[in-house]
Amino acid sequence: MAVNKSRLITSKSPCHRVLDLDNFNLPDNNRDGFYSFLDELAHERKKSRQRSYTKPKVRLTKYRGVYVQRSNICHPNKTYHYTFWRGLICAEGKVHFLGLFPFTPEGEKQAALLYDKAAIKLYGDDAKTNQMMYPEDFI
Repeated sequence: MAVNKSRLITSKSPCHRVLDLDNFNLPDNNRDGFYSFLDELAHERKKSRQRSYTKPKVRLTKYRGVYVQRSNICHPNKTYHYTFWRGLICAEGKVHFLGLFPFTPEGEKQAALLYDKAAIKLYGDDAKTNQMMYPEDFI
């Protein structure tokens, strides 16, 4: 099969992957060879999607159950950006929302203390609390 273009774009992503078909030595009239090449290429792309690397999330706090909540509120002339500490705890396969706290060191500690109270209530004396792991922060 004759290929008019010597390059084949295999992806529509911003980082196009371009193959130079001249380097694969495909005969002009070998249609089956070309389609088997495309099958191998599709299989290779499927494998690469399965092994895709996800960037690890950076934790902004050392405390358990405390996460960052970023919110944008759009008004006609301006967008307001808000950042909070969010308290969460997971129990019995459910995520329980503990509250939003100001994005300050005191707000972070408040969220950690509320997590500790909820953990003791849900898990009893076996709970891993922030006060147990970082006692110097809660004096």
